[in-house]
Amino acid sequence: MVALYILLVLMCMLYFFVRPKRQVQKKSYYIAYGGEVEHVDGLTRKINDLSNIDFDFEGQSIDLDNYEIFVVDGDSMSKYGIETGNGIIVKRIISDKKEIEKNSIVIYQIDSTRYMKEHKDVEKIVNGFKMRCLLGYSTLKNTNEEIYNSIKDLDSDLEQKEYKDKLFFKLDSIRNIFPEQDITISTTYKDKQEKDYSIHTLPEIYGKVEYIIPKDCIKI
Repeated sequence: MVALYILLVLMCMLYFFVRPKRQVQKKSYYIAYGGEVEHVDGLTRKINDLSNIDFDFEGQSIDLDNYEIFVVDGDSMSKYGIETGNGIIVKRIISDKKEIEKNSIVIYQIDSTRYMKEHKDVEKIVNGFKMRCLLGYSTLKNTNEEIYNSIKDLDSDLEQKEYKDKLFFKLDSIRNIFPEQDITISTTYKDKQEKDYSIHTLPEIYGKVEYIIPKDCIKI
């Protein structure tokens, strides 16, 4: 009887050591470009596995399973505390794309067809994501002047001719590709200082940045 008991104990111990390990699926990550895509060097940093790490923001515990994680490459949003090497926690937005609040940091998915039309000298198709700060919504069914009048109170810089001309240039550019579509107008900063405008259609909206991951959570 004792021998049988010992045998059962040994069999249980053997199973514990040789049993198949449960595979934990590692969360996948994306790169969010903070700048002109063709001017951004390849990101050399790799994010560590955050699948089993909890983050606490202002006392609120964040369940990463409800979000997507990006690593930032570029400094166009450094004014808002988002720089190269940061991780960002993004809420995917599939519907209600017109309900994003002004000044939210938005992730846009790069439309490769649009990109190739705007950069005729580029041979390689570019895919990926980029970040912008949302200013407002409009539609290309309106004239440039009508769009300008609808958002000028949201951005005091638009009172200056320099910035009004930048906005009109971007509006004219996208009209050649997506005439009469609903759009977002957002801002970006080149070299951390030079302000510019960015126009995207609603289908290009991918998500909204909810939290910034501390840099010490990123492996270099």
